[in-house]
Amino acid sequence: MLMRDCRILKGTGLAVFFVLAAVFAWCPPAVFCEEAESDQERCDLGPLTDLDKSPAFRRLLKMEPGAPGYERARIDFLVERVRKSPADFIWNGQAFNSARAALHMQYKYVKYRSEASTAEDFVANIASRSRKTGRLYLIETGSMTCELRNLLFEELERLDRLLEEKKKETANAEPHVEIL
Repeated sequence: MLMRDCRILKGTGLAVFFVLAAVFAWCPPAVFCEEAESDQERCDLGPLTDLDKSPAFRRLLKMEPGAPGYERARIDFLVERVRKSPADFIWNGQAFNSARAALHMQYKYVKYRSEASTAEDFVANIASRSRKTGRLYLIETGSMTCELRNLLFEELERLDRLLEEKKKETANAEPHVEIL
């Protein structure tokens, strides 16, 4: 009946309406992530507290992008964030705590280091999916389950913003001495 009605209404554009209405009725709300995220909690690795106590963050503050060791420090920061997270990490259908997930990421980094010249490469090529099954790594926080890949990319953006802010603060706080 619906198909016959769609053929009749084809010229009016209402067929598209019926198809879209059927899709929206069939799809779960989580499919529309942008809308769902605004009403619900977000996936994240937990609060960023005590940044000054983070060895990787302290190293990054002393470096400029492109310096030797800069990308390694960004990777180390991601691993630290995973280790301190209260979330569960899922790979190949099994859940692991954050300490185990961080260890797994470090192991894979050591093994496949040549594929990660930047922190972004690390996320894309090493820390986001199983090499055996190809399945994406997931993170579970409360009632939310998200792809770890997206979350790690967000963490890198957040890290870069925080570094920039902290460096500006430090530059503004330093006394300027003029030699006459």
